[in-house]
Amino acid sequence: MWQTFLDDTPYYRKFVDITPAHGIEVGLYTDAAGAQHLGFGCYCRGRWMAEVWPEGLFSRRDTPPSIAFLGLFAVVLAVAQWSHEWKDTSIILHCDNQAVNAMVNKLTSKCSACMKLICLLSLYCMRNNCRVIAEYIATSENCITDALSHQNFDLFFKLVPGTQQQRQICPATLWPILMNLWFT
Repeated sequence: MWQTFLDDTPYYRKFVDITPAHGIEVGLYTDAAGAQHLGFGCYCRGRWMAEVWPEGLFSRRDTPPSIAFLGLFAVVLAVAQWSHEWKDTSIILHCDNQAVNAMVNKLTSKCSACMKLICLLSLYCMRNNCRVIAEYIATSENCITDALSHQNFDLFFKLVPGTQQQRQICPATLWPILMNLWFT
């Protein structure tokens, strides 16, 4: 990870203070549903992503992916999609999965697949000098991204009127990473 970061970074790079007291805070909401016909949802500043999990994710291995792994993957997707717009900011992640929150805040996990996602999350954050701070949100209050992860778009648009009608597409380069991380 460090070699990738150093290879991609100019020789001189100024790091600024991105603690919540000094930097701009951005609210990010994510959710992941743990079934084949469901998926993930991410919402930030009127923009959103939601897709169904790829075919075969829940059937190609004896053990399906944990909800913590899926939830962390949703966070990485959001950061991959939007972190270039978050330079020098603190991102407050609102998530109803306490395991995901702990992994994001501590940047560690006992799960090797989750640890690889954490390294990817760290790389995106380092490239853009942003920091993700996870805060727990009750499931009952996470209804916007819950609607997205359950592919209930009518409810989503009712909850956030005036948001963009067009969803943003998950970066295509990340789907193979999801499949490879879980099946290796």
